[in-house]
Amino acid sequence: SMDERIGAEQQLGGALSRLLAVAEAYPDLKANQNFMQLQGTLGELEVLVVC
Repeated sequence: SMDERIGAEQQLGGALSRLLAVAEAYPDLKANQNFMQLQGTLGELEVLVVC
């Protein structure tokens, strides 16, 4: 339903915001190849949820 979709989008957005805020405090994490790949994948998923 639309309400479920909106709720999922809000949860994902909040989780991504928290994750990126934590990453800002850890430069080594931000530079880590696995984290960079995760960040890209999460961005792609966010686009899919929005569409």
